[in-house]
Amino acid sequence: MLIIGLLTLAFPVRLTKASEEIIYIWGDGSVSPQDAPISTLDNVTYILTDDINASIVVKRSNIVVDGSGYTLQGNGSGIGIWLVEVTNVTIKNATIRGFFNGVVLDRASLCVITGNNIVANTQKGIVIERACDNQVYRNNIMENGMFGIKCTMAAVGNHIYHNTFVDNPQHASSWDVSLNVWDDGYPRGGNYWDDYNGTDLFRGTYQNITGVDGIGDVPYGIRGAERDNYPLMGTFSPSIMQGLSVTVFQDPVVGLIFSNVTEAGSVAVAENPAGPPPCMPDTLLLVLSYNVTVTAGFSGEVVVRIIYDDSGMTPEQEASLRMIQWDIVLGDVNADGEVDWRDLLAILRAWGSYPGHRRWNPSCDLNNDGKVDGKDFLLALRNYGEKVQCRDITTHLDIESNIIFGSASEFSIFGVTRAQ
Repeated sequence: MLIIGLLTLAFPVRLTKASEEIIYIWGDGSVSPQDAPISTLDNVTYILTDDINASIVVKRSNIVVDGSGYTLQGNGSGIGIWLVEVTNVTIKNATIRGFFNGVVLDRASLCVITGNNIVANTQKGIVIERACDNQVYRNNIMENGMFGIKCTMAAVGNHIYHNTFVDNPQHASSWDVSLNVWDDGYPRGGNYWDDYNGTDLFRGTYQNITGVDGIGDVPYGIRGAERDNYPLMGTFSPSIMQGLSVTVFQDPVVGLIFSNVTEAGSVAVAENPAGPPPCMPDTLLLVLSYNVTVTAGFSGEVVVRIIYDDSGMTPEQEASLRMIQWDIVLGDVNADGEVDWRDLLAILRAWGSYPGHRRWNPSCDLNNDGKVDGKDFLLALRNYGEKVQCRDITTHLDIESNIIFGSASEFSIFGVTRAQ
């Protein structure tokens, strides 16, 4: 599958370094063996400093184990990371592969497993056993031999969401009573399951309003009695694969639904500083704005969905929310919405500067060549008098679920505005 190749590119396999068979983080904060490639300055944050051919057993509570992008490589047996009777432990940013079981939470509580690649373990990616109130989110759980994740008896109150499940024979299994939660509600959604065969024709908390929202219309059943009520139609990945009705989430807040991707590529979403767009009247106040760039080829309209926070809004203000799109005008150095003499003067003041120079102003480096010179001045001069134009692209506002939809045919800056 194409998605396997795209996700594999996101976490390439590297040669692992030799280490001991088992590494322990003990209750007193010590690490054994002492030469294990794990660094800590405060006995709270433990950082991997190299790849490891070993298991890690964690017996200390209230710590963070940061993989820093390194790999724990097994030989088909053992447990990659084993949390034993601990509380409030976070495991993040590691690739865990080639063990019997990748991660085991054994009588652990209030722990977090996030941002990991848990792949190609011979039996299970994650096991939650006699463990309660843990969170498992934003992990890639792929190509494990039997289960992606298994919740055994007495696994209670665990929250599992925003994970990507691909090419596991059985993605998930739970006990015969519903004791765990497999989604983050609407509209934030649940997990991506590559064998989900539902459609995305409706939106809303009850999935009964016509229109796509990047969430499947019917729940995904978990082996046992549990279910993901809001399965995601796309992954949390910067990669965009070719095809029809392609959904991608750069983060839980911003989602894009392409009607037709003609050439695979990527997407990046960067939050802009707060402040009204320069082309909007003073009567409107910017709530959120995001600069979206896409390298994939596509045709047709793209649905943009943004989740917003309605804290402090009156009902009238929330009802006035609109999704606005605008472009950056090259040469508008001071971001006031127009290229004029003020921008040319700013470039002249920064003339001859470079990063580290006392007069360096990165906004004046229009061609991004690391210096401010005549080329930048000419670019601004060519756009002299140009003004930012705003477009209202709102198609639907769901004030019950705090989500707004828009429709776009190109990408630039998207913002949510409301009346003051």
